[in-house]
Amino acid sequence: LVALFLAGCGSTPSTQLQSSGTTLSDDAVAKLVTWPDWNALPDECAYIGMDDIGKEVPLSCCTSTNASAGTISPIYNGTSYDCFAVDLGNVYAKDFFGCVDKKPTIAEGCVPTQTPAFEPLTGANETAWPNPDLTAAEFYSQGDVDSCNCGYQKYSQVTSMAGFEGGFPSVYKGPGCFVALNYLHMYVPFMGMNASMAKLVTWPDWNALPNECSYFGMSDIGKSVPLSCCTSASASSSTISPIYNGISYDCFAVNLDGVYAKDFFGCVDQKPTIAEGCVPTKTPAFQPLTGKNETAWPNPNLTAAEFYSQGDVNSCNCGYRRYSNVTSMAGFKDGFPSVYKGPGCFVALNYLHMYVPFMNMTASKKPTIAEGCVPTQTPAFEPLTGANETAWPNPDLTAAEFYSQGDVDSCNCGYQKYSQVTSMAGFEGGFPSVYKGPGCFVALNYLHMYVPFMNMTASTAKSTLEGAKFNLAFFAHIQGSCE
Repeated sequence: LVALFLAGCGSTPSTQLQSSGTTLSDDAVAKLVTWPDWNALPDECAYIGMDDIGKEVPLSCCTSTNASAGTISPIYNGTSYDCFAVDLGNVYAKDFFGCVDKKPTIAEGCVPTQTPAFEPLTGANETAWPNPDLTAAEFYSQGDVDSCNCGYQKYSQVTSMAGFEGGFPSVYKGPGCFVALNYLHMYVPFMGMNASMAKLVTWPDWNALPNECSYFGMSDIGKSVPLSCCTSASASSSTISPIYNGISYDCFAVNLDGVYAKDFFGCVDQKPTIAEGCVPTKTPAFQPLTGKNETAWPNPNLTAAEFYSQGDVNSCNCGYRRYSNVTSMAGFKDGFPSVYKGPGCFVALNYLHMYVPFMNMTASKKPTIAEGCVPTQTPAFEPLTGANETAWPNPDLTAAEFYSQGDVDSCNCGYQKYSQVTSMAGFEGGFPSVYKGPGCFVALNYLHMYVPFMNMTASTAKSTLEGAKFNLAFFAHIQGSCE
């Protein structure tokens, strides 16, 4: 939020707005301005830290078409109040609007004295304040910044912080545009966190990662990397928020492009921390990526109660710590180390990490493509010759013979069961069409297969055969690693 004032305190008294023994000019206007995403803030407006509360910024930060503005009014039921209700979206807080030091001033965080035990965001006495009842008498009072308790000045969570002994400096003396209170500011005293943002950052292609960011192995999970890996223009980022329906949770839903997983955001060892791979206890049999119980998790229903809970990294089951596929791996007996203690930029979980435990890949193997894997039920098939040509390749994508679990040998890759191949010198084990990545490899092409199956040498085939498919050159490109 930013606060905007369009006019000031004048010598000509207003006929309506009387405030704290001084007068606001007739054209005095106060607005609260909201940017929907702080990632979109231009540099001159990008101030969201604790030390930035009340900082004056260029007027464009308050007037940009990328932001929305709501005018606040001290008049309720025909009476003008110094302190009054401000709409926060179906619930109301209390602000001051008047003159301080002969300047038009907004003050936020003005909490009624009758709710002294209220703790914003934590849930303690959450029904007390903010208040959904616009008519509540506690909203409306005459007074000043102090008597209206602005800046949460009666709350020890705020006043016990160094530099905030008098409460938040959420008193904005205009005219001008000022950095106003936001949820991050209140997370410091009320959730025990500093104002560091939590973002999940995605690079579209790990081949584009600079060397200092190029860590995606199993042993790299949680590794601290340069901040540039999280702020590069080549990456996209999304800010995660623990607030859902006005309530802050320790563990909460995170958007994974149309489905949702569960993350933790809080303090661990007095450090702001994100933890990933937090799976609800009611889906203990879920195995990511394998398809087993795939409808259980991730969950496409953002409103599902299983996403939202209070607790810590352990009680929220972060790091897939309840899954034997993970905990049975050497070095991962407590789950993935997907607990990132900030501030900083860290290697987060990616699909390759989960492929190791959940897709039966071991750390001793390299990511591998193998071609020429022919089902055992078509042993007489002879590629390209026409013998049993209807058997294989098969035009039916749904045929069971395509799909099996196993390895290069059990899947008969490289045409290793065919004598036309294995009888050739140097190919006794079949075609070496097993490409162990990462990297780019020469793959099987039609010319290769013409040697054993059409009794032609590669040089003869190349000089005598014409047609598009014989001119095709194939390569296998493999990315990633198996740890």
